[in-house]
Amino acid sequence: MTSLRQSGIDQLLLTGDISNSKDLLPRLGDLHSRLAIPIRFVLGNHDYYGSSIEEVRSATNHFCEKREGLSYLGSCSPIPLTDRTVLIGCDGWADARFGTYAKTTVRLNDFLQIENLRGLDHKSLGLRLQELGDKEADSLQKHLQAVLPRFRHLIILTHVPPFEEACWYQGKAGHPDWSPFFSCWATGNLLRKTFMKYPRHHATVLCGHTHYAGVARILPNLIVRTGRAIYRQPEIQDPIIEIW
Repeated sequence: MTSLRQSGIDQLLLTGDISNSKDLLPRLGDLHSRLAIPIRFVLGNHDYYGSSIEEVRSATNHFCEKREGLSYLGSCSPIPLTDRTVLIGCDGWADARFGTYAKTTVRLNDFLQIENLRGLDHKSLGLRLQELGDKEADSLQKHLQAVLPRFRHLIILTHVPPFEEACWYQGKAGHPDWSPFFSCWATGNLLRKTFMKYPRHHATVLCGHTHYAGVARILPNLIVRTGRAIYRQPEIQDPIIEIW
């Protein structure tokens, strides 16, 4: 908290995995009350541990409604930063479409800790992950449709990297056994199509989830910055983001 206060930032962007379902809202409330700056965030898979996606999102929305400057980008309106730059977001969800889901032996705590994923066989789990990824893409598409006519520069927060190229592990991207659980094809496909169609627009995507940092330039006008994370050692990331 001290480093945040001393950093001189005027707002805080969080790309998820803030806590777990039990402690999520107290942690957000503590940040909001002690920092006294706008906090914009999306949720990560860990934030749903011990509950369901629907229950956590509903509680988070209700919590933010009572606190000015605390914004869950998964459901709030786009936030203009300047006349040309806007902030939007969605959680994203690893949707089992990249990599080799059919063959992988990787299993995550998500499949035990999140009610929506618990007790499913491998095939059913894959279909559920795809469904969740598609819903995130639908949510992101609504935001894009709302802001593209007015804004040329988009800053997009999401938890799960939307491209395999942005799914980093020790300096390398896209391990086929892990990619199904660390990248979201549905949101990436939407972003690629959108910014190929709008070459004069520019998007900077900020994400996390993989715990390793890296930068992936998907298109000349679409860049993805994946932040690093160490358990119990939160730190300020330092991407250079041009605000038009």
